Order: sequence, then C-alpha cells, then structure tokens
Amino acid sequence: MWIPFKLDSRFSESINDSINQIENQQENLDVESLNETVEILNQLMVNNIHNIIDRDGMPYYCHIINGWGNVEYEGKTIIDYMETFVHLNKKGLPHIRQNSPEGDFHPWQTFAYLAMSGFEKEGHIGRHSIIETVKNSNVINLPSTESHDFGHLLFGYAYFLDNPDLEFTFKDTKLKFGQLLEKAIESHENGPFTVCRKVHLTEGIIATTNKFKEFEHLRKYNEYFLHGQLEILKLLGSLLYFLKTNTGKDTILYLQDLLKVGPYVENLSFYVGHLVELAMFAVHYGMTIPKEYLLFCNYTINRMNELIGIYQNDFEFEHCFLHLGHYRRSITLFKDLNFDCQKISSEILADFTLELNGITAISKSKKLGKRNEFLKTAHYEVTFDDSFEELINYSDKLLGNDLKARGRFPHFRRIIPNGWPRFLHYEYLLEENNVLIELHMESGFNEALKELLKKNESKLKEMFNPNELHVDDKWFGGNGYRIGLKFKQNATTKEEIAKKMEMLINATSPELNSIINGR
Repeated sequence: MWIPFKLDSRFSESINDSINQIENQQENLDVESLNETVEILNQLMVNNIHNIIDRDGMPYYCHIINGWGNVEYEGKTIIDYMETFVHLNKKGLPHIRQNSPEGDFHPWQTFAYLAMSGFEKEGHIGRHSIIETVKNSNVINLPSTESHDFGHLLFGYAYFLDNPDLEFTFKDTKLKFGQLLEKAIESHENGPFTVCRKVHLTEGIIATTNKFKEFEHLRKYNEYFLHGQLEILKLLGSLLYFLKTNTGKDTILYLQDLLKVGPYVENLSFYVGHLVELAMFAVHYGMTIPKEYLLFCNYTINRMNELIGIYQNDFEFEHCFLHLGHYRRSITLFKDLNFDCQKISSEILADFTLELNGITAISKSKKLGKRNEFLKTAHYEVTFDDSFEELINYSDKLLGNDLKARGRFPHFRRIIPNGWPRFLHYEYLLEENNVLIELHMESGFNEALKELLKKNESKLKEMFNPNELHVDDKWFGGNGYRIGLKFKQNATTKEEIAKKMEMLINATSPELNSIINGR
C-alpha cells in the first residue's frame, strides 16, 4: 500500500487507539447535519458570489463549478462567464491556455471540475464545443522533464474523450497520452506532494486505467494508491477525534503538522473533502470501497459538519471558498450515492447545483457552539491602494458598464470591450508610484491585429505626448504587443488618467472591432 506518512513512534499508539475507538463506534452519517452544512455553504456562496465573479479568473470560475455547479448568476451561467478564456489557436480552433494566468493553473483543471459537476459532453463554453475545446487544449506550458501532477488532466480526459490517442505538446517535447499516464504514475510514486495532496492524481489514474482497455495492465496501481489515500482519512479521523474529545494536545499538534493542515478549519475541510470525493469517483469507475473506509467517511463528515457550523461566521469565504467547495461537492455526492459500483449519471453529478433563485444575501448567523483552542480560520491580508481604487471607480462611471474594469487584483484591472477575445484588452496598471494605461495583445496568433496595432503607433504619437508613450512589441514572450502611457500617480488626477484611457479606447477600438468582427 502506498502511503506518504510514517508515524512517529511517540504518537503511533495513541493514534491507533483513537482509530480503534472510531471503528468500534460504527457511527452512521448524520444526514440532517449534512443538509444543514450544505445550506450554510449555499448561503456563504450567495453572500459572496458577486466578489468572486468580480475577480474574473479561471481558477475562481472553475472552483465555483466544482463546489456549487454551473450556477446561474445575473442571467448567465458560470460557464458563460468562462467564454473569454477560450482562445483560438493558429488554425482558428478553440482552446484554454494551460499553466497560464489566463487559463488553467493546473493542466485541465477546468475540464476536471466540469466533469465532476456533470457538465454535458455535448455542451458548449459560449459558442465553442466543449469537446473541441478539450481536444485542442493539448499544449502544456511546462517542461516534460519535471515531475508534475497530471491528475486533473487524466480525470477530465477520461470523462470527455473516448480514445486515448491525443498527443500533448510540452515546452521541450511531445508525449502521447499513454506516455503521460506513465509519467503520472511515476509522479504519484516519487513526485512532490504539493498539488491537492495527490488526490486528483489518484482519481485520474483510476479513471483512465479503468475506462481505457489499452491501460488495463496499469490497473494494478489503483487499489495500491486508493487504499493508501484512504488510510490518510483515518489519520484525519484521529485528529478530529482528539479535537472532539479535547484530549491529546501533543498528538493534535503532531497530526496538524504531519498532515500539513495546521490549525485551520478550511484546510481540514479541504483534505476531508478531497478524500471523500476520491472514494466516490473510485466507485464511479468500478472500484469497491471497504467498509472500514466508509466508516471514516461517516465520522470525518460528521465532525467537519459540526466544525463548519461553529466557524461559519469566521470564514473569509472569498479567499477559502475553493476549500469549502471541494467539501460540499464530496458530501452531496456521498449522501446520494449507493455503493453498488454503478456509474454515476451526469444527472446525479449535476444534482448538487446551487439554485440562487429564492436565496438572498443575509447578515451573519448567530455563532454556534464552542470554539476549539487548537483551531481557527485563516486571515488573508490583501492591501489595496486607495487612489488606484478611486481611479477605477471613476473610470467605471466615465466609461460605463460595457467598458467596466474587470478583476479585483490590487495592482491591475482589465477592460475588455464586448465581443473581444480575452488576449486583447485595455489595462490599468499600478507600478511602484506610476499608473499605466495600456492596450495589450497577449498572443501572436492574429498577425492582422498586431500589424494594425503597430500602424496605429504614429497616430497615437500625434495624439499623446510622445515622451509619455511606450511601446513593447516583444510583449508576452515575443508573441504579443503593448502600447500605453505612464503617469506619476501623485502628480496626475484620476480624471486626467481616466480621460486618457477613454481617448486611447476611442482612437483604437473602431478598427480593432472591424478585424475582430470579421474574423
């Protein structure tokens, strides 16, 4: 059995005793408490969804889908918000950038979470077929020589594609899918333990080896990895046992360190959620979960639901919703699944989707229960520059909703006119004591756009002070282009800066629109 932890002999006896206690209790799932927890997490999302969507990033959108499904918000589903992240390659084919700030942070994370939410294989991201987008997202912006966690990629592949013949292009080489799977198994055995504790890697290996006959010879690893992961659920159960019984102070501190969860309730929900989710999708792909592990699913879920009830008002939800979302996905599936090794239909997967209609944002509930001295919630320190925020607010009023600045990053905001691809946009950028207004092209796939931008340089030099204008035609790794103006932050009013942005947009957008609409 694969397991990444070796217990310190000073604590092994007390940990094993607690595990035996849990097994002897034979605790059933508290369905009422589970339903209450789902409602708490629903309410937290309702209260915070505006700010999360306003951050305008693919990791935020795909984690809403992972935890709450393809939610409809203000007339659009989350998948509709994602459309600007679908780019066209040189052949005009849709794809999502991999390992990119303008796409997936982990390879195919979006596709994995769409799969977990039961997204239809015939569906679309905006006007783009999901299957075509999946197939063309095979350029991985990483060197193949490093050890990577391809768990999301494997899981998404097994759900959306029916032939294991896709080739992937890395920075240094190309790999067939089968080669990538073998690298994933090697990474599970010997690679770093940093991406979601290798849980997605286990899920992906199980999904692909059980779906494709070509990899039948690799199924020997599935139980080896799965049971090792579920042994960790016993350790989490032990930690929750000592926290519940308020005993074993040194053991609590030892397990919090060993499991890399620290004192944070969010981290506990993240780890428990991932492991329960793994058990559910292992069942989906034909594996049997031994009863001992199902008992620990019951126990850890019951304890986590108690903690979420106690700490619900303390979460900085905008920053930790991905932790709690994985937990919500897992417990809704655990409650609904019968363990007869039947495949889970897309309808059952999608059944957890949050319906926002009828739920209104409310103030915080009463605090429930007594906090534990060994637990707390995380505090996230994000500092915003007041004058930059004033500029953004003024710009939004001046330019109107169609040209509203997007995102919630402290140092930059994008303006993407309607219908424009995401790689082409205007931007406010805070750089030391300067504010920059710029037009960015972050791709080399459309030469006509790049040529037009270069042609516009002389016109912009006449319109603006040439000494203020800066041009970078080597932008974005030599594939892009940017042009803009720089202002001393404390020497220029927000009205002047926003007016210059308006002038830049009016001078450049009509011709750019004609190329974009004609493509």
